Amino acid sequence: MSQGKNKKAAPFWQTISIALIVISILMMLPMAVIRPASDSQYVAGLFEQHAQTQALVVGTKDYPVLAEGLSDYLFGKAETAQITVEKNGLQSPAFSEDELTHLADVRGLFRLANIVFYGGVVLLIISGLLTAASSSWQPRHVLRQFINHAIKGILVCMLVLLIVVILASINFHQAFYVMHQLLFTNDLWLLNPQTDLLLMLMPEPFFIAYAKDAGLRRGVVLLGAFLALFAARHFTRVRKALS
Repeated sequence: MSQGKNKKAAPFWQTISIALIVISILMMLPMAVIRPASDSQYVAGLFEQHAQTQALVVGTKDYPVLAEGLSDYLFGKAETAQITVEKNGLQSPAFSEDELTHLADVRGLFRLANIVFYGGVVLLIISGLLTAASSSWQPRHVLRQFINHAIKGILVCMLVLLIVVILASINFHQAFYVMHQLLFTNDLWLLNPQTDLLLMLMPEPFFIAYAKDAGLRRGVVLLGAFLALFAARHFTRVRKALS
């Protein structure tokens, strides 16, 4: 009787395990997406390609310093994002109070993404424990089951990522606008492209390029993980057949 109950319960716990893997990966994605912003050289390169600072006559020579200051602040290495740059030939603070307040909000989101990332790691561990419990704690069976669950979870995440990419490609401006409305509780992100250096440094083409690069990187990582797990599943099956 107990064996029958265990067999009926197993699919339920397997479904829960797969769902936790999906949620854990999605929770880890935001941190993975913003991580390239910690590379100030990468950010400075995007500034050089897309920044439109002509109105303030801020030269490209200041881009590396601006990129380093922003990266250090957003990732908690500096207490302020404010630095001094040359505007219209005069040494001036780079950002206004509204820009600094908005950057503080962004920094808060970066910290939240870091917390959520580790929450995803915890859920991944819980998923492994559930798999082990539903597999009677037999190591080989646990490994095979967890690999199967992870493959299914990654496939779901890749589908979600694909849907997001398609929606953003159809109308990036609208998607960008909606994202800001959801993430911020004030309107300080509605900066003036004629007077605010932050928006001049990061106009919409900047974020389009960053989003494309981040999406490609995350897609490659997920695809690589999927192929590695698929190969591992094949290997475990071959070992099982030979044993």
